[in-house]
Amino acid sequence: MSSRSFVRASIAGIVYLIDSQKGRVYTYNLDNPTYIGDLERIEGTELATSEGNLTGARLKLRTNWKRIMEQSLSPEAAAS
Repeated sequence: MSSRSFVRASIAGIVYLIDSQKGRVYTYNLDNPTYIGDLERIEGTELATSEGNLTGARLKLRTNWKRIMEQSLSPEAAAS
């Protein structure tokens, strides 16, 4: 089993957990981070962080991100 190492960063004012090795973005839920998309570098800009804010990249959401979030927030998911 592999262990993930997350970086906490804000993209467009929303805090996420980012797998810096793969560029995957997860919800900021330390108990159960949910994969919702990938970092996409903005061409012509430098990737940088300042006081927890990430610049030079944007979040490219998974096509089914709404369904994933609805499932993770459902009462059944909360009970498990």
